[in-house]
Order: sequence, then C-alpha cells, then structure tokens
Amino acid sequence: MSRLSMMTPTKRRKLIAAISAFWNLIMIYIELGMEVIELSELLIRNPRIARQPVDSYILRQFERQRVIDKCTKLSDTESHRKIRMNRSLFKKLCDLLVAEGGLKKTRNTDVDEMVLTFLLAISHDNKIRSLAVDLRRSTETIYRSFHRVLRAILRLNNLLMKKPEPITADSTDKRWKYFKNCLGALDGTHIDVRPLKEEQTKYRDRSGHLTINCLGVCTPNLEFIYCLAEWEGSAHDARVLRDALNRPNGLVVPEGCYYLCDSGYGNSPGFLTPIRGPRYHIDVWGGAAATNCRRVLQLETCSG
Repeated sequence: MSRLSMMTPTKRRKLIAAISAFWNLIMIYIELGMEVIELSELLIRNPRIARQPVDSYILRQFERQRVIDKCTKLSDTESHRKIRMNRSLFKKLCDLLVAEGGLKKTRNTDVDEMVLTFLLAISHDNKIRSLAVDLRRSTETIYRSFHRVLRAILRLNNLLMKKPEPITADSTDKRWKYFKNCLGALDGTHIDVRPLKEEQTKYRDRSGHLTINCLGVCTPNLEFIYCLAEWEGSAHDARVLRDALNRPNGLVVPEGCYYLCDSGYGNSPGFLTPIRGPRYHIDVWGGAAATNCRRVLQLETCSG
C-alpha cells in the first residue's frame, strides 16, 4: 500500500486499469471454461449433437464466444472500435430490445449474439459471409439474426423518435434564440447501397455513386424527429421532402412553426432557407463585427 501511495496519479491510474483488464480476461476464461463443461454435458445428453465431431462443435462454440466476449466484455476501447459503443451501452441496448422491441433468444442464438451481429454489420459494412466466418455460424443464421434485431429496432420508433418542441421567445441558447417557433432542422444524406444491376440507374446520384437519399429531421439538440430512407439517390431533396409531407404518418409541421433547411428545399411555409446571394460561411467573416440585423442573423446561423 505504501508503494501505491508513492506512485504518481498517472501511474496509479495505469496500474489500476491494467489490473482491471487482467481481471476481466481471467473472468472471460473462467466463463468459457464453464461453457465448455456445459457443452460436454449437452453432447452426452443429446444424441443428435453427439453424432457430430465433438472437437469441431466445441471448437466452434469456443471461438464464437471468444469473439463475442472480445467485442462486448473485454474493454470499452475494444467495444467502441468493434461496435461503436461501450459495454454498458451495449447491455442497455440489449435490455431495451428485449423489453420494448420484443426481441427473444432462439434455441441456438442468444440476444447478445444477435445484437452483436447486427452492430458488426452496420458499423463496418460487413457482409453476411464475413460475419458467418467470424462467428462460426451459417449465412442463414446470420441473416435471420440481423433481421430479427432490425424488426425489434423498428418497433422502438415511438420511443426513439422525439416530439418536436418550438423555440420559445425567452430562449437563452445563443444559436437558436433568433429562431422563435423553430422546431429544428432537416437535411438529406446519401447512403451507399448495392441494388440489382437492372435498377442501378435510378440509384446513381450526381456524384456517380449508388445511394439512397435519406431525409433526416432533428431537434436543436440533435435528436431525431423523423427519418425517411426509401428514395433512390437520383431523387431531388425537394421531392423526398414532398413525399414525406404527403404520407399518412409522415412529417407534420404545425401551424406557425417551421424547420431550418438548405436552399435545395426551397423557401416555403414551414421551411426557412438561408438568405440567397451573400456568402455566410463563418470563414469569410475574418473576425469582422456584424453591422446590421441581417448580418447578425447570418453570423449566428453559420456559427451553429
């Protein structure tokens, strides 16, 4: 204890982190050992499984569990690198999908593995065959796991999508206080896809890439209000927005409120675009002070 107290805070933190990582590694190996014992008992009780090569079955299960533990239990750094979230957030996501999304484990696949399969696919654009090799599963199992999680996430629509609230007149936010009754902002983004060869023409955007034009609407706090991801990459932003407004459960703009958007959507009731003509990007101001109300509005808009 005396040596620990003599260490600098930096060295003490590194030592504690190393001990924690080592302890997590020990616990993982203990859990894997227990699972190997359970698998051995399962093979003895189940003649159908016992007909398979025992070493091959246990080895696949061991390697699969090693990949799962490395991505979700080893460390937050490794988890964030693999699935773009830390361990606690992954656990919360699994619990949320089970409680609210109706996701259930199957006879051979746990919830953690199904969610991990989904996150690995969308985080790194991994293919089904690649995931099947990494997780020692068939392509059919990977396909079913991905779509089970996808359907569960879609059931969380009412929980994840926020209800818009207009900016009030007494707002103290320096970026939004000038936009009374504003609900947020919207814009489109292009997401790469791989359509069938005979359909590639309509998915090709102006840059020559095969994409879909996805409309996203957010609150001032960057929380999603609405999302539409069905239009081909060749569709214009205004066309996508018009379709979102005409859908039965589409985007709704209350009377007297509006969204901020770029000039690609057009200035119309419910949508406010930037002032045309002058350049309003922050890098062109050069530290000069605003001289009138119009320039104040431009400066506050571009600084956000």
